[in-house]
Amino acid sequence: MSPSLLVVLSSLATAALAAAHVDSLFTSSLSYCAPPSAVLVEQFDIRYFEHNQSVVFDITAASVEPLNVSAQIALNVYGIKPVNLTLDLCQLSSALCPLPQYNFSSGTVPLPPSFTSKLPQIAYKIPDLEAFAQLTLTRLGTDGELAACIQSTLENGWSMHQPAVEWTTGAIALLAFLSSLCLSLPPIFAPSSPSPPSPDPLKTNRVADVLLLFQHIALTGALHINPPSAYNSFTTNFAWAFGFLTASSSHIQHAIDNMRHHTGSLGQDGPLDVDGYVNRKNSPYNAAVLNLAVIDPREGAAVPTVSPQNTLSAGIPLYANSVGVSTANAFMSLFFTVLFLVLIAAALFACISLIASLLHKKRGHAEGGAWRGRYTTFVRIMSIRLAIIIFLPTSTLVFYQWTTKDSWLAAFLSAVVILALYGSLGYALFYCIRHHSHASLAKESGYFPRGTVVLLPVLLLKAIFGGFAQASGLTQVIALAVIELAFLALLFSPRLLTLRAPSGRIDRIGVYLGLTRTITSFLLIAFATEVQAKPIPRVAIGLVMALIFSIAVLVLFVRIVLDIWQGARALRSKQEGAHGHSGAPGVPLGNSVYEEDEEKRLRDTSQHEASPTPQRPESIDSHGDGGSTIVASSESAELGLRAPLNAELPPPSTLR
Repeated sequence: MSPSLLVVLSSLATAALAAAHVDSLFTSSLSYCAPPSAVLVEQFDIRYFEHNQSVVFDITAASVEPLNVSAQIALNVYGIKPVNLTLDLCQLSSALCPLPQYNFSSGTVPLPPSFTSKLPQIAYKIPDLEAFAQLTLTRLGTDGELAACIQSTLENGWSMHQPAVEWTTGAIALLAFLSSLCLSLPPIFAPSSPSPPSPDPLKTNRVADVLLLFQHIALTGALHINPPSAYNSFTTNFAWAFGFLTASSSHIQHAIDNMRHHTGSLGQDGPLDVDGYVNRKNSPYNAAVLNLAVIDPREGAAVPTVSPQNTLSAGIPLYANSVGVSTANAFMSLFFTVLFLVLIAAALFACISLIASLLHKKRGHAEGGAWRGRYTTFVRIMSIRLAIIIFLPTSTLVFYQWTTKDSWLAAFLSAVVILALYGSLGYALFYCIRHHSHASLAKESGYFPRGTVVLLPVLLLKAIFGGFAQASGLTQVIALAVIELAFLALLFSPRLLTLRAPSGRIDRIGVYLGLTRTITSFLLIAFATEVQAKPIPRVAIGLVMALIFSIAVLVLFVRIVLDIWQGARALRSKQEGAHGHSGAPGVPLGNSVYEEDEEKRLRDTSQHEASPTPQRPESIDSHGDGGSTIVASSESAELGLRAPLNAELPPPSTLR
């Protein structure tokens, strides 16, 4: 299906959805803004329809005594109060005068034009509306004696969080993984001779580019700041990349709750209503209201009292509950996700080994063991790539888990995970530095994906501020902006410009993603509570950030499709020209990382047979088009160095 046809179908679907959507406002979470005395509310579901200017209500409430009251309705939209009306319920409807002393359920009440004319049309269209209504009932015939005060957030049915977006981003990540896997497998399945070509590391690392971008988006929603509701909903589309895959009602969440209760946890079971328990100074209220009791209008449950023990603070608690995971279950939810990924990776490696073994056995190659060295290197590289992908969410949630001082078993498992993750990456990094020169480390390490030496400290710093600095949002966003700016500067530095690209090619996608992260990180400063930005500018900045990230996701998707197309085209060209090439001398050798162990063994053997006496290292400078230098010596042979592709190799006799 062509991209233009996809755009047309998406536009038609969006237009049809917009046409089917009825402009309306309805209540979400409900809270008392004064202690309930004369009127008790259990359910408060109200919907206003713009086309007939009427209110349909479904209320479960009771009046303690017969009351004749007037209603004062105040509306707050993005910190602005466009509506503040007083209605006499006796004049509005005889059924409400006096208020019945029983549970009254549903009905329809028309609203006067004086009220409806003050509602802005944008309130029906903007996603994740930040508005709440306050209903105050005052006894008639008294000096403003308060009978009840009820406050409810309002929604219009539009949201930046869409399940279709979650599935789409998941499909993009899966496509990137399959592309990386297919580009990495040919050296394993290819015949032992001639030497199989090395896959392009920029293309095989594309899955890491995708998931690290998704994790960065999720991390910006988990900082201790006050993002607009629209941007917070947008970031929840990428929560799965941060390890939040299970629903609140899943068996895994119930098992985690049970485990915590048996290991000393006092945390809340199940997620809390985000709009009900959020700080009233933050979105979507944008106003300070104290001593509130909160209920879910559709649950009919008893009214709990909001206290410092169960109020959701901004950051990881608010973000986790937004995606249906309780605060105390955040790390353990990630733990099971990582465990499943490791098991899937192990099963995949076993299947690839079995298929490759059967294939080479069927071919009957004399040197059938040559592919095993390439397979071992493939498993090593893919395992490191998996560790890099899970590094940021694992480190962030482990660090946050240590600040909660909750279940001792969760703390123990978090320590085990960190030791395993950091130990494996530390060993790989140590091996790379010990057995490769600095130039080889930066340009041609077969054991470490390109750029990881610089990327790991960046991810670690982001995790430290994201997990440990939850008390200060301003510190988090400033640190994140500085980290991303420094990493971007490293990408532009002459020494590290080609860190992730062979043969002097610039990693344009990496630079573009670094620029995207840097710009959005600086924009996050406007969401810090210390800045006290107005609600409307915050919403505008949040929508701009969502647009920037959406474009980056689209660019990555196009790049992945091009990688697949180019790989398929190269494979077909190789098959068509296979009959004209027989691996004769004169065909340049590829710098395949999958043959590094085998090449090193052959070089050691040939040197030992040629001369048992050590020779003085000899340096040979050969400047190619890019001015690269080849160093050929016994020391470089031990380090496993090879020339870049754009350089001409000297005769084998010179290397010896």
